[in-house]
Amino acid sequence: MPDSLIAGMQHAMQTNIEKIDVNDPDLHQTIHPGKAEALAQAAIPSVLIGALIHLAKQKEPSAHIPDMDTVFAQKSSNVVEAIANYAHTTTEEAGAYISRAIAVLNQMAIEDHRGDGKDLMRVLENQQSDILKYLPSDLNIGSTLGIDLIDDRTHKMEGPLSSIANYFFNEHIHNKKSDEALNNEDGSIEGAADKL
Repeated sequence: MPDSLIAGMQHAMQTNIEKIDVNDPDLHQTIHPGKAEALAQAAIPSVLIGALIHLAKQKEPSAHIPDMDTVFAQKSSNVVEAIANYAHTTTEEAGAYISRAIAVLNQMAIEDHRGDGKDLMRVLENQQSDILKYLPSDLNIGSTLGIDLIDDRTHKMEGPLSSIANYFFNEHIHNKKSDEALNNEDGSIEGAADKL
Protein backbone atom coordinates (compact mmCIF):
# COMPACT_ATOMS: atom_id res chain seq x y z
CA MET A 1 0.00 0.00 0.00
CA PRO A 2 1.35 3.48 -0.83
CA ASP A 3 2.65 5.72 1.99
CA SER A 4 0.37 8.61 1.03
CA LEU A 5 -3.23 8.28 2.25
CA ILE A 6 -4.39 10.04 -0.93
CA ALA A 7 -2.51 7.51 -3.06
CA GLY A 8 -3.73 4.63 -0.90
CA MET A 9 -7.35 5.73 -1.20
CA GLN A 10 -7.02 6.13 -4.97
CA HIS A 11 -5.46 2.69 -5.28
CA ALA A 12 -8.09 1.00 -3.10
CA MET A 13 -10.97 2.74 -4.85
CA GLN A 14 -9.46 2.28 -8.31
CA THR A 15 -9.79 5.93 -9.22
CA ASN A 16 -7.67 8.95 -9.97
CA ILE A 17 -7.64 12.43 -8.49
CA GLU A 18 -5.28 15.32 -9.16
CA LYS A 19 -3.95 18.29 -7.23
CA ILE A 20 -5.95 21.47 -7.65
CA ASP A 21 -4.36 23.86 -10.15
CA VAL A 22 -2.97 26.79 -8.13
CA ASN A 23 -3.16 28.94 -11.27
CA ASP A 24 -6.95 28.61 -11.28
CA PRO A 25 -8.17 31.76 -9.50
CA ASP A 26 -11.08 29.83 -7.96
CA LEU A 27 -8.95 26.79 -6.98
CA HIS A 28 -11.61 24.63 -8.56
CA GLN A 29 -9.94 22.93 -11.54
CA THR A 30 -7.41 20.14 -11.21
CA ILE A 31 -4.01 20.22 -12.89
CA HIS A 32 -5.15 17.59 -15.42
CA PRO A 33 -8.97 17.95 -15.51
CA GLY A 34 -9.47 15.09 -17.97
CA LYS A 35 -7.64 12.59 -15.76
CA ALA A 36 -9.51 13.18 -12.50
CA GLU A 37 -12.86 11.66 -11.59
CA ALA A 38 -14.96 14.50 -10.15
CA LEU A 39 -16.78 12.43 -7.52
CA ALA A 40 -13.53 10.97 -6.21
CA GLN A 41 -11.85 14.39 -6.42
CA ALA A 42 -14.41 15.87 -4.06
CA ALA A 43 -15.07 12.88 -1.79
CA ILE A 44 -11.63 11.44 -1.01
CA PRO A 45 -9.94 14.56 0.41
CA SER A 46 -13.19 15.56 2.15
CA VAL A 47 -13.36 12.21 3.94
CA LEU A 48 -9.69 12.38 4.94
CA ILE A 49 -9.98 15.92 6.32
CA GLY A 50 -13.27 15.03 8.03
CA ALA A 51 -11.61 11.99 9.61
CA LEU A 52 -8.74 14.15 10.90
CA ILE A 53 -11.20 16.61 12.44
CA HIS A 54 -13.16 13.75 14.03
CA LEU A 55 -10.02 12.12 15.46
CA ALA A 56 -8.56 15.42 16.67
CA LYS A 57 -11.69 16.10 18.74
CA GLN A 58 -11.33 12.85 20.69
CA LYS A 59 -9.23 12.42 23.82
CA GLU A 60 -8.58 8.79 22.88
CA PRO A 61 -9.01 8.58 19.09
CA SER A 62 -10.66 5.46 17.73
CA ALA A 63 -9.48 4.47 14.26
CA HIS A 64 -12.96 3.23 13.31
CA ILE A 65 -15.09 5.90 11.64
CA PRO A 66 -18.71 4.71 11.86
CA ASP A 67 -20.53 6.93 9.35
CA MET A 68 -20.81 10.19 7.43
CA ASP A 69 -22.39 12.09 10.31
CA THR A 70 -19.37 11.23 12.43
CA VAL A 71 -16.89 12.31 9.75
CA PHE A 72 -18.71 15.53 8.96
CA ALA A 73 -19.81 16.52 12.46
CA GLN A 74 -23.54 16.00 11.88
CA LYS A 75 -23.41 18.15 8.73
CA SER A 76 -23.19 15.30 6.26
CA SER A 77 -26.23 16.38 4.24
CA ASN A 78 -24.54 19.72 3.46
CA VAL A 79 -21.27 18.03 2.52
CA VAL A 80 -23.00 15.39 0.40
CA GLU A 81 -24.90 18.08 -1.45
CA ALA A 82 -21.72 20.09 -2.10
CA ILE A 83 -19.90 16.99 -3.37
CA ALA A 84 -22.87 16.01 -5.57
CA ASN A 85 -22.98 19.52 -7.06
CA TYR A 86 -19.23 19.48 -7.76
CA ALA A 87 -19.45 16.06 -9.42
CA HIS A 88 -22.72 16.85 -11.26
CA THR A 89 -24.39 13.80 -9.80
CA THR A 90 -27.19 12.92 -7.38
CA THR A 91 -26.91 13.17 -3.62
CA GLU A 92 -27.67 9.44 -3.47
CA GLU A 93 -24.68 8.59 -5.65
CA ALA A 94 -22.45 11.04 -3.77
CA GLY A 95 -23.59 9.63 -0.41
CA ALA A 96 -22.92 6.06 -1.52
CA TYR A 97 -19.44 7.02 -2.76
CA ILE A 98 -18.60 8.82 0.49
CA SER A 99 -19.77 5.77 2.47
CA ARG A 100 -17.51 3.60 0.32
CA ALA A 101 -14.57 5.99 0.93
CA ILE A 102 -15.18 5.79 4.69
CA ALA A 103 -15.22 1.98 4.49
CA VAL A 104 -11.91 2.04 2.58
CA LEU A 105 -10.37 4.39 5.17
CA ASN A 106 -11.54 2.06 7.96
CA GLN A 107 -9.93 -0.89 6.16
CA MET A 108 -6.70 1.07 5.72
CA ALA A 109 -6.80 1.98 9.43
CA ILE A 110 -6.90 -1.73 10.29
CA GLU A 111 -4.35 -2.92 7.75
CA ASP A 112 -1.85 -0.05 7.75
CA HIS A 113 -2.27 1.43 11.23
CA ARG A 114 -3.14 -1.67 13.28
CA GLY A 115 -6.46 -0.07 14.22
CA ASP A 116 -4.56 2.57 16.20
CA GLY A 117 -6.51 5.84 16.11
CA LYS A 118 -3.57 7.89 17.35
CA ASP A 119 -1.35 6.52 14.60
CA LEU A 120 -3.98 7.23 11.94
CA MET A 121 -4.44 10.76 13.31
CA ARG A 122 -0.66 11.33 13.28
CA VAL A 123 -0.44 10.27 9.62
CA LEU A 124 -3.46 12.39 8.66
CA GLU A 125 -1.98 15.36 10.49
CA ASN A 126 1.41 14.91 8.80
CA GLN A 127 -0.26 14.70 5.39
CA GLN A 128 -2.98 17.34 5.83
CA SER A 129 -1.22 20.00 3.74
CA ASP A 130 -0.90 17.53 0.87
CA ILE A 131 -4.51 16.35 1.27
CA LEU A 132 -5.77 19.93 1.08
CA LYS A 133 -4.00 20.38 -2.26
CA TYR A 134 -6.55 17.92 -3.70
CA LEU A 135 -9.62 19.51 -2.10
CA PRO A 136 -11.64 21.77 -4.45
CA SER A 137 -12.21 25.06 -2.64
CA ASP A 138 -15.74 25.56 -3.93
CA LEU A 139 -16.89 22.66 -1.74
CA ASN A 140 -16.46 25.06 1.21
CA ILE A 141 -15.84 22.13 3.56
CA GLY A 142 -14.19 24.40 6.13
CA SER A 143 -17.11 26.81 6.21
CA THR A 144 -19.59 23.94 6.46
CA LEU A 145 -17.69 22.35 9.35
CA GLY A 146 -16.93 25.69 11.02
CA ILE A 147 -13.14 25.52 10.52
CA ASP A 148 -12.25 28.27 8.08
CA LEU A 149 -8.56 27.41 7.91
CA ILE A 150 -9.49 24.45 5.70
CA ASP A 151 -10.74 26.81 2.98
CA ASP A 152 -7.82 29.23 3.29
CA ARG A 153 -6.48 29.47 -0.27
CA THR A 154 -2.99 30.50 0.80
CA HIS A 155 -2.48 27.29 2.74
CA LYS A 156 -3.36 25.18 -0.26
CA MET A 157 -0.93 27.04 -2.48
CA GLU A 158 2.08 27.27 -0.24
CA GLY A 159 3.56 26.70 3.17
CA PRO A 160 2.50 24.42 6.01
CA LEU A 161 -1.03 24.63 7.30
CA SER A 162 -1.57 25.17 10.98
CA SER A 163 -2.38 21.76 12.31
CA ILE A 164 -6.06 20.94 12.52
CA ALA A 165 -5.26 18.83 15.57
CA ASN A 166 -3.52 21.86 17.13
CA TYR A 167 -6.59 23.94 16.31
CA PHE A 168 -8.72 21.66 18.47
CA PHE A 169 -6.04 21.40 21.15
CA ASN A 170 -5.87 25.20 21.35
CA GLU A 171 -9.67 25.46 21.38
CA HIS A 172 -9.74 23.00 24.29
CA ILE A 173 -7.08 24.94 26.20
CA HIS A 174 -8.83 28.27 25.50
CA ASN A 175 -12.20 26.90 26.62
CA LYS A 176 -10.66 25.33 29.73
CA LYS A 177 -9.00 28.63 30.72
CA SER A 178 -12.22 30.53 30.08
CA ASP A 179 -14.14 28.07 32.25
CA GLU A 180 -11.54 28.39 35.01
CA ALA A 181 -11.70 32.18 34.86
CA LEU A 182 -15.51 32.12 35.07
CA ASN A 183 -15.41 29.70 37.97
CA ASN A 184 -12.87 31.92 39.75
CA GLU A 185 -15.14 34.96 39.37
CA ASP A 186 -17.90 33.27 41.33
CA GLY A 187 -15.38 32.04 43.93
CA SER A 188 -15.84 28.32 43.29
CA ILE A 189 -12.26 27.71 42.17
CA GLU A 190 -9.41 29.40 43.99
CA GLY A 191 -6.32 30.51 42.12
CA ALA A 192 -7.56 29.90 38.58
CA ALA A 193 -6.17 33.28 37.50
CA ASP A 194 -2.68 32.07 38.38
CA LYS A 195 -3.09 29.26 35.86
CA LEU A 196 -3.99 31.62 32.99
